[in-house]
Amino acid sequence: MQKYYKRIFIKSGLADYNDYNEGVTLLEKDTIQKALNTIIDKPVFITHDGNKKVGQVLDAYYSIDNEAFIVGFILTDNKAIDLLDNKNYSISCTYNITKKDKGGMYHNIPYDEEAKEISFENIALVKNPRYQEANKRINSINKQQKNEKNKTNNIKSKNKRIKELINKLQNQINRKKLYDNYKYCIKQYNNYK
Repeated sequence: MQKYYKRIFIKSGLADYNDYNEGVTLLEKDTIQKALNTIIDKPVFITHDGNKKVGQVLDAYYSIDNEAFIVGFILTDNKAIDLLDNKNYSISCTYNITKKDKGGMYHNIPYDEEAKEISFENIALVKNPRYQEANKRINSINKQQKNEKNKTNNIKSKNKRIKELINKLQNQINRKKLYDNYKYCIKQYNNYK
């Protein structure tokens, strides 16, 4: 059995790869557009770790209506068809960054690097795609990575709160020192008279 699908597989913008210690990456629409031909004829696997080809990419294009890139692919494996049709799986893509630029700010959000040139490697059927509304990119996040990311975010949040409290305490100490210095100067002034 074989079945043809069209799905959103990638969008431009920021993607958080901290679960792979890669930071936040900016991927612009033009960068994806230039690389679009590299996804054609690439294999489809079940999970990013899969080694058995279950399909092939046939076409890809930008959808103005979805503001996303669509991939057309055929599945030739019954298990893969069942996962996509009945088991709530989505798609994800793997790409290599072949040229990058330094980080910056995008909509007032810091990012670590900008992907300037990419090359697509494959499509994978995954349970948790990185781009949730876009059946998508190694763009899947496994449960352990999600838990680790949540723990990391909790630690970062606690560290931020601790830094805020330290700064507040330091300000109080500085005000106390300033007040003590003021009292000392007044005392010295009164003694000098």
